[in-house]
Parts: sequence; structure tokens; C-alpha cells
Amino acid sequence: MADYYTLLAKEAGKRNWNPDQINVFENWRNSVGQIESNNIPTRTQGDSPKGIGRGKYQYETSKGSATNKTATNRLKSFLKKNNFSIKDLPESDRKVLSQQDPDFSLLSEDTQDIIFLADKSEAPETKLNDLVSGAISPVDAWIKWHWKGSKKEAEKKREQWFRNLIVPEEEVVDLNITGFESTVK
Repeated sequence: MADYYTLLAKEAGKRNWNPDQINVFENWRNSVGQIESNNIPTRTQGDSPKGIGRGKYQYETSKGSATNKTATNRLKSFLKKNNFSIKDLPESDRKVLSQQDPDFSLLSEDTQDIIFLADKSEAPETKLNDLVSGAISPVDAWIKWHWKGSKKEAEKKREQWFRNLIVPEEEVVDLNITGFESTVK
């Protein structure tokens, strides 16, 4: 059975990532999920049954950009390169992925995480080593490699990223490690 953390370990090994670099990727993945859906695997765009974005990472159906089909194809390739196949996913997820226009909001969270890893690992424009080395910022990686909208809208998306992911300064907790005290600034 394929699982996300086994596949992440394999990918990290192939890319020679150290634990800090794995953490950078994981923080980015979690941030993308937060921006796209509040990390809710069953979310549909606009919380509407007609929403074109589906699942934790809001991959679009054929009513939008059909990124669900691209991601499914990349998943199959990624699994094969890692000595797995679609058959190594849960049966309910296999049924969804075999559909003409898979609805990712119906997939398990683990399979959605595998799809995100596979999609980004297989996409020729996605340079994950640049992300984990700091050559590209997480926000720019999201805009260029996942959101992929118009340049005109990119600044609004950048603002959304910082508005939704950055904790306001007045809520930052300062931990005094030596005294084991916590104070709110």
C-alpha cells in the first residue's frame, strides 16, 4: 500500500534533501493546502457543489482548467517510478481516479497529499530543489507552480498568501526558553 510519508521519503532521498529541506517542502505543502481550502480535504470551491476546484489543493475539474486530469496522469507516472501503481491506493480512491473527471474532494487526505507530491515532482516547470534551498520563496512557488493565474492577479494572490498565513505581530508568542515562561507581545 502506498502512503504519503513513504513516497515523500523516497522523493527526498532521490533529491538528496536533508531534514530541514524536507521540512521546507512540508511547510510549503501545508501552506498551499491552507490557502486553497483551509486544509479541508472535502472542500469544493466556494463551498458550492458546482465549484470547479476540488479537495485540499483545489485541483480543477474539466469545467475549469482540468488540472485534475494532469495531476492524475502525473500520479500514475510518479507511482510507477517508485515501484507502486494505482492499485496500491485505497479502493475507494481508485474508483474516483478512474472516472473521466475525478473529483478530488472525494479522495482520502493521504491520496490527495500523494497527488500533490506527485504533481509537483513530475511537473517540468516545478523546481522543488529551488524551493527547499530558498532560491524561490514559498509564495512565489505557490503562484508559479500551483495557482498559475494571470500576472495581473498575481499581486492580489501574494497579498492573500500573507494575509492568510502570516500571524499578526500582536498574536506572536515569545517563548522564554531559559525561564520556561510564555509572554504575549
